[in-house]
Amino acid sequence: MSRRIIRRRAGIVTGDLVQDPVTDIATLRTLPARDVDNGQIVLVRSVNQIYSFKYGDTTADDGNLSIAPTYDSTVGRWLK
Repeated sequence: MSRRIIRRRAGIVTGDLVQDPVTDIATLRTLPARDVDNGQIVLVRSVNQIYSFKYGDTTADDGNLSIAPTYDSTVGRWLK
């Protein structure tokens, strides 16, 4: 299967808007927050839900609506 990437443009910077799908919430937590753009989305297959990364968010990790990255939980959250 080929990887299709939707790109967005903000000024002179472009970034991937869509991450490759991940298997489960545990895998989502392991994505390095430094490699994720604000607003980037990813499909979590085990729950068939889309999460979007929001820099600066400090909502408590509840394992469903808000997911904190394992490596640096102060950077932001994956939000459903």
